[in-house]
Amino acid sequence: MANGLQQLGAFVGCIIVWPITHRLGRKWALVICSAVFCLGALVQTINTHSRTVFYVFRVVAGLGLGGASLVVPMYSSEMSPKHLRGQIGSFFQLFYTFGMQSSMTVFSVASNQARHLHFLLGRLRRRSRYQQVGIPSMANPSRPAAHPWCSPRHRHAHSQGVCALAHPARST
Repeated sequence: MANGLQQLGAFVGCIIVWPITHRLGRKWALVICSAVFCLGALVQTINTHSRTVFYVFRVVAGLGLGGASLVVPMYSSEMSPKHLRGQIGSFFQLFYTFGMQSSMTVFSVASNQARHLHFLLGRLRRRSRYQQVGIPSMANPSRPAAHPWCSPRHRHAHSQGVCALAHPARST
């Protein structure tokens, strides 16, 4: 049930992040998605003694996860040079899938060895997701906004600065 609720939140997050991305840009949409995910992961990790709270914040974490899963490939492909865009997008999906597979493998092996590790690994897995996904994404406000988001909004000076950062050979 808990995995299904996170999947539901991720599905809804992919849909509702688009207006935020269009209005605020990819950088701030990613920051918002990261904050939502961190809130959901934090409350799930805290022992509230309430299954309902756990389920609600499982959906909240899914909202952030789904939104970030939509925004990250767009942002990284817009900020990368043309000859690397396909590789960066493919590696995002590859490592996302590899992370899920390794998590399930570790969980399966450990739960077969000792029954009490079932609960412990569930807690550790949620904490590691929070540390590996949420915290690095929160540092994203220091990154510049993506060029394709700035151009239609007539921020040409900022857009040229971003292009100079992303493609140093073209800026000269």
